[in-house]
Amino acid sequence: MNNFNQNNFKAELKDTNFKKVGVITLSTDFTIEQDYRKVCNNLPIDIFF
Repeated sequence: MNNFNQNNFKAELKDTNFKKVGVITLSTDFTIEQDYRKVCNNLPIDIFF
């Protein structure tokens, strides 16, 4: 059990004038991100999960 690897990722956010929407998701919900992207596809918003 000593094979733990930690990856430190840094988000590369681009500065846009779009409104930002934050969505709190459950770890067991595997479809909410795709559903939001389909519904909000042509809207000028940035979605964060």
